Amino acid sequence: MNFIEIKDHFFENEFVDYLFFSFPELSSMVDRDYGSYHVLGVFGSFFSENFQNDDIFLRGIKFINHSLDKGGHKTEDLIIIEVFEESYTHPFLVEKMKKYLSGEALTIFLKFLALQ
Repeated sequence: MNFIEIKDHFFENEFVDYLFFSFPELSSMVDRDYGSYHVLGVFGSFFSENFQNDDIFLRGIKFINHSLDKGGHKTEDLIIIEVFEESYTHPFLVEKMKKYLSGEALTIFLKFLALQ
């Protein structure tokens, strides 16, 4: 039986750089060398703790929408685990994200919200 490895080009080549481009303030909170999961975990906590700041919230939504439109299964898994799971614990944030997420990001967010 042959298996085909499905590459996630965005995740492997652009994801962390795009996160730090979108949120330069993360540079003082986490070292990008810690890896994607740790870096996005820090972002997920930062985003959920600061979602009432419109600038942070809108940049976060733009980052999530873009990442899920461009990325593949690794990108999706990471955002679900490190951002959406954290978001689901804040009812007001859930309602706000429903209004601003779009495309693939909204579909995935709602799919996993239904499982909570």
